[in-house]
Amino acid sequence: MDVITCKELINLIKDNEKIYIIDIRSRNQYITEHLGGAVNIDESEFENIMDAENELVKKLAELTRGGYRIVLYCESGNSSMLYARKLMQYGIEALSLYGGINEYKKHLTYM
Repeated sequence: MDVITCKELINLIKDNEKIYIIDIRSRNQYITEHLGGAVNIDESEFENIMDAENELVKKLAELTRGGYRIVLYCESGNSSMLYARKLMQYGIEALSLYGGINEYKKHLTYM
């Protein structure tokens, strides 16, 4: 499992790379603030993954086969790292945003 820095993510966004950004925080946190283009999939859905037949696993596997890079983020980067590791168990390469949204907000001047 890899982590991705905020600067690396910003560069991917600027280069129009195929990335699928997932905010794993609560819906309320997502509504309050989130990264542009991010979708909200609450961490409880990641907790419920028990096998490769899980619908979320299937969806993310399809995206990676289509050339997308999966990037997870949370508030500080800890939970996203945990769930990126879990996805790796099912063959899905996922990146965790180092420092989460808190770190990303420090880099907004780059955008």
